[in-house]
Amino acid sequence: GLPLIRVYTVKEKELSVTDVGSQNELNDLIGKVEWAWVDCYDLDDEETMILSGLLGVEATTLDGIENGKVRPSYAKCRDEECPYYTWISTPAVEFAGELKLHPLSIILKERFLITLRSGYSSRLIESTLRTFRALRPEERKPSVTLGKLLAEIIDENSHAMVSIRELIDKIE
Repeated sequence: GLPLIRVYTVKEKELSVTDVGSQNELNDLIGKVEWAWVDCYDLDDEETMILSGLLGVEATTLDGIENGKVRPSYAKCRDEECPYYTWISTPAVEFAGELKLHPLSIILKERFLITLRSGYSSRLIESTLRTFRALRPEERKPSVTLGKLLAEIIDENSHAMVSIRELIDKIE
């Protein structure tokens, strides 16, 4: 099948793309770079374990969040060692005759941007990458990439909302 964990990194100011299949491969890769975008879609159990290792989140919790069944909880951490991260869980909304919600999680942790998603969101990722490639090297940061990705999601979802609104108006 298709690679399900794809890692984008910047080396010598160039965007580099690597598909990883094990915890060791992932650790090796991220050990060598300043920051990485880890993009995951339709993960199986083994890949969920790899990701839970990177995040320090239990695999069952991760699985639930990825499927949109568990809301990420932000336990306040009293311990300085605690991995701090920002977790945004939002569906990509598709409306073509019927309403479909595609779970999408974005995690910003230290020097990683992690996206957990279904294949539906590939276009949003591609579009974000195009924008990323066009940025000046010093602008290529996880937070900037996150901003671009959120803009793509908002744009996508607002199109769906407009279509739903139009349908409601017709019904009324």
